[in-house]
Amino acid sequence: MLDKNFLKEHHRVVQILKKLKNSPPRVLVLEGGLKKDREQLGRYWCSLLNCLEDPKPCLCCRRCSEIFNDRFPDIIILDGQNDSIKMEDVQVIQREKDHMPREGNFRIFLFNEAQNLSISAANSLLKVLEEPKDRNLFVLLVPQRINLLSTIQSRSFILTLKWKAPIYEDEEVERITEQLVRFWKDGKGLFEITQKKMDKEVIKSVIFIIQQSIFESVLDNRAGSLEVFFRERITGENLWKLTYTLEHSLYMLQCNVSPTAVFEWMALNLYKWFA
Repeated sequence: MLDKNFLKEHHRVVQILKKLKNSPPRVLVLEGGLKKDREQLGRYWCSLLNCLEDPKPCLCCRRCSEIFNDRFPDIIILDGQNDSIKMEDVQVIQREKDHMPREGNFRIFLFNEAQNLSISAANSLLKVLEEPKDRNLFVLLVPQRINLLSTIQSRSFILTLKWKAPIYEDEEVERITEQLVRFWKDGKGLFEITQKKMDKEVIKSVIFIIQQSIFESVLDNRAGSLEVFFRERITGENLWKLTYTLEHSLYMLQCNVSPTAVFEWMALNLYKWFA
């Protein structure tokens, strides 16, 4: 369950969600923050719509407890944390969308790490969103909205969580990110990174950290080592090229291009734009 400090930290987003509850958007996108923050606020939104207590959500009743423990029957989670969300996963919606909610006010489909929707799954989801409104709602949790199809973004109400410092989820992500920055500084050491088989999810994590650091450096919000590195090198001329390179790298990973080939392409292109 959420504590008062968490709700206070995300006060702005929480207040907007409360205002939306009486006429909820069919598609809500929560971007920014940390992965765990997006997950918690996604569940908070589900509780806000389904809690029977007053004021809502109470965060302690049976419904709220079931929602935060992934046991509420009207919330279907499609999780892209450890693998891509495939078209057959999205087809669950086609089977469920004509059913009335069992207990709650809405049937809610929550996409965790929705940036990992495969191309076919994203297009399948788009077709569902184009159908007439029903009692189905969708929540997409992503690091940045740009990771979603523009046609999905245009059909969504998007809320941005408070940006935080990039975090390294494991030692391998930290190691590769640090080696990559050294390569960009002196043009050496790329082979040391790519000589071993590279994991797609690790490469995605590295790219997301780079994207967030670039975002923070442009806003001049932080003075971490990555932000300082980018702030010294980003110009009005190369910012779009950097952003495109990172987004196209994610797209190639979604299309199952070799992670090593994608990483080399991304590393060399950003090195060229920094030169």
